[in-house]
Amino acid sequence: MTHYIALLYSVFLGKGKRVIMADLREMAETMGLKDVRTVLATGNLIFSTDKQHLLALSETLEQKFVEQFDRPISMILRTADDWRQLLADNPFPTESIDDPSHVTVRVMREPVTAAAVSKLEQWRTDAEQVRVVNGNLWVYFGAGIGQSKLGAALSPERMGGIGTVRNWNTVLKIAASVPD
Repeated sequence: MTHYIALLYSVFLGKGKRVIMADLREMAETMGLKDVRTVLATGNLIFSTDKQHLLALSETLEQKFVEQFDRPISMILRTADDWRQLLADNPFPTESIDDPSHVTVRVMREPVTAAAVSKLEQWRTDAEQVRVVNGNLWVYFGAGIGQSKLGAALSPERMGGIGTVRNWNTVLKIAASVPD
């Protein structure tokens, strides 16, 4: 069996619409997925299955989510090996040690485009750095993400493409929860 990580985009979809992680785990288990667990309350689902095609598996999960929660949500899937590669790809190793909550990665279903990255320059400050590694968008928010215009610009509406952001602390917690 292969271990997978499913990253849900924005599990907080308005007042009264928060997805409870226990319900998400139950949904995955009813699909026959094994070793199901969640990490934090931000839509990080870990499971095992014999199914191998990432896009088909993510589409099946998305459809089941609509059936279960009555609203659509995008999911980005990675294998455990992909996730380990994501850790190795981090272009901000020093910042990740010194300031892990200020390092983020927008994990993409399809590689981020050069046009999308160039659009971000209008919002980037001198305290912020942007890198693309293996199709994912890495950002270091030197002054924090809270008031950053660049942080707000990482939305699908502005960037295009399906992706979801996780900070370095969350990336590490997910990695620690994935079986070897």
